[in-house]
Amino acid sequence: MVTREELLNRICLHNITYTFPNDEVHNQVIWDVCTLIQGLSQRGQSGDYYADQRNSPNGLSNGKLGKYGEFGAAAIAFEHFGFPVVEPDCRIYEKGDKSFECDLPFSHFDASLPDAGVKTCDDNTLATTARIGDTYSWLWQYKNKKNPGGLDRLFNDPESMELQFLMYTPKVWHGSITLIATAPWKLLYPLIINRTTVLEGLQSIKRCLYYNDLLAAWTGWSSPLTGQTFLRNGAASADAL
Repeated sequence: MVTREELLNRICLHNITYTFPNDEVHNQVIWDVCTLIQGLSQRGQSGDYYADQRNSPNGLSNGKLGKYGEFGAAAIAFEHFGFPVVEPDCRIYEKGDKSFECDLPFSHFDASLPDAGVKTCDDNTLATTARIGDTYSWLWQYKNKKNPGGLDRLFNDPESMELQFLMYTPKVWHGSITLIATAPWKLLYPLIINRTTVLEGLQSIKRCLYYNDLLAAWTGWSSPLTGQTFLRNGAASADAL
């Protein structure tokens, strides 16, 4: 079992699956996420924006997957790590009112905990990264296509200890979601900053974390993709590995 100290300070590999307890709970999550994404789209704050500025024609489906992952991460953080109950933010804000805040603001409820970000991939991701012999991967926004905005705020703070939850589900609304790894941003930044996605058209505006790079950093091996050698971070547990 990962200790609290390890969880907050090291790369930790996991294999923890959260299954939504019943149809009522799952359907409420689907309703909340769909209502949010539809509302943002109607305001031009989601699908149209992502398609135009971030060259992402799948903006709506990606938005659903990301928010679905937040619900799974929040549940796992509570049930397995004793974090406070935090519900993902599904409010619709007026344009310009919401900054790029963290996904799960744990520090608001417990000052000893960091806030958390959540990234989620699915089987479509696995099919893409299989081209280069990898499995999971997760994307961060590095810039927009047509303007200088869009940079994920974390890139401005390489030393941030914000905890990142790296999730996987076969597809959105699958009914279960798995925590693959956690790590503070400080340890992920060197693995991400110079790594672009294999997705055509997104190389200049996205930065990518590949599972093989993450595994290399956790074990102290050389990355099989880049040959870069990482120092072992000392994580003592891989849960179910």
